Amino acid sequence: PKWASKKLINEFYETAEGLRMLTGEWYEVDHIIPLKSDIVCGLHCEANLQILPMSENRAKSNTV
Repeated sequence: PKWASKKLINEFYETAEGLRMLTGEWYEVDHIIPLKSDIVCGLHCEANLQILPMSENRAKSNTV
């Protein structure tokens, strides 16, 4: 949405990359509420983002 903070969204991606560099483990930015779902669709905004280890994010498999 237009009101989302691009600066804050970018900070999530930068933090995920920083965690990878510090720990050697891959991290991803996850949408808490998936962008596409049969039940509900989330938004690409800072309030709907979290950083998860890649394995944990992939295990979610687009479920709410």
